[in-house]
Amino acid sequence: FGGELWFTQGHHIYSRVETPYGVETLNRAGVWRWRPHTGHLDPFFQWSSAGANCWGVVTTDYGQPFHKSGANIGAYYSTPGLVRSNLAVNAQAMNLCLAPIKQVGMEFLESSHFPEEMQGRVLIGGYYANLLEWHRLNYADGLFSTELLPNIIETKNNVFRPVEVRVGPDGAIYVVDWYNPIIGHYQASYRHPDRDKAHGRVWRVTYKGRPLVKPAKLADAGIGELLEQLDSPERWAKYQAKRLLFEKDGAEVVAALDGWVSQLKQENPKDEYRRLQALSLYEAHETPRPELLRELLRSADFRIRAYATRALSTWARDDRLPDALALLEIQVADDDPLVRLEAIVAASYVNDPRAAVVAARALDKPFNDYHRHALTKTLHATSALWAPLLSEGKLDFDRDEHLIFALQNSWVENNPDDLRNLSGAPVEYRPNAGSDQVADIMRRQIARYPDDAGRRSVWLKALAATAKPSDVAYLFDQGGRDPAVLEALAASPELRKSAPKEEAASRLGPLVAESEGALRLQAVRL
Repeated sequence: FGGELWFTQGHHIYSRVETPYGVETLNRAGVWRWRPHTGHLDPFFQWSSAGANCWGVVTTDYGQPFHKSGANIGAYYSTPGLVRSNLAVNAQAMNLCLAPIKQVGMEFLESSHFPEEMQGRVLIGGYYANLLEWHRLNYADGLFSTELLPNIIETKNNVFRPVEVRVGPDGAIYVVDWYNPIIGHYQASYRHPDRDKAHGRVWRVTYKGRPLVKPAKLADAGIGELLEQLDSPERWAKYQAKRLLFEKDGAEVVAALDGWVSQLKQENPKDEYRRLQALSLYEAHETPRPELLRELLRSADFRIRAYATRALSTWARDDRLPDALALLEIQVADDDPLVRLEAIVAASYVNDPRAAVVAARALDKPFNDYHRHALTKTLHATSALWAPLLSEGKLDFDRDEHLIFALQNSWVENNPDDLRNLSGAPVEYRPNAGSDQVADIMRRQIARYPDDAGRRSVWLKALAATAKPSDVAYLFDQGGRDPAVLEALAASPELRKSAPKEEAASRLGPLVAESEGALRLQAVRL
């Protein structure tokens, strides 16, 4: 959508790719994003965390990306994970287009050949079950959801294997059919005589009684003519026009864009969408236009504000947008959850330790699973900037809850051991909330508030939640008569791994014998 090339990688692949900025790594299945003009190559969803054998990326007409997996049921909403973090975070909340069995290939239906009620539906090739699916895509309260509709095509013929779906220049649906009775690489020999290596089919699906679309003539079109296609209702025409504009001379395209944008009216909804498309073309040609960006960041349409926030991250990278952090402060407080999500992700591309502080402010607004996924990865990806300053007492988060989230979800000290993974041994790289460094920071926070019982209790509970045996005496000394601290201590996963020491029993005995109510109850439970 913004000039990037997306491609995906399978489960048994470990990639090391040399770029102008160093070697980029993607372990197992995931998604790559490449910006051709800068050479930035970004790996996402490490360790097959959002689908094994990922298979293709598609975007909505407002630039929101989704990617498909061939080895998992469903597709994934990609935006929450577009952070350069090697942390494998559970992506189940982003899993959509669920169906009874595996599928591959994905496309959004945008074609005037089909009725209005079908526009925006998700088309998926059901290669495993010999069918062509479609799903209704919904967005409400900051979350995407899908509804499986009756299949477009279904057959008992086991050679029908749709693996890719696209809307064509005439507005029809085109289905690439692998045409093979054998599809497994584990289940049958590569030399099995029934494995067809010579044939394949392409099917065209049309709507009976409706005229096909007259294909746009783009091959010899000038820049101005191509710009007029950017708000076409035809997905093929819009995509191909944009591709041609990307391939043309950048200076000529940018000059034409400047003139085109100057004629567009901000209060006109159609022109506002054209301005969004113009922004994405400036982005594609790596030509920042801060004034247009600032206007679209405050657009009346939340979808435009959301994509503009992503464009902000593109230009903030390599320090091409000096006021990026100030702009992010506004976006992360936006009323719409999709805009806030993009702001969290964008913060991971701002080379400033305060970006983590800004991203954490998303916790002050309604906070959903997309936000949690993105914030966990953003705080992890930027930890090299903020963690040393935090340890030295030179940086603080706005609220206790913000810092606690960072320490409990994104403090990772054990880097991936690639050799161990290549050997096939299972390795988990979870945030180390129970590390000595985290405990030291939490103790320091407790000491900061000797006269503030509320804030002390917040930090005592946070330390108790991840306490190790070495923390028990300290917690009893500082908060041993707080039922909430004892409750958190009882749930600490680290304490469950070791037998209790006699000291703990001696501390609990008087509480059980002498205390009453909630304190006594939690002492008994502990």
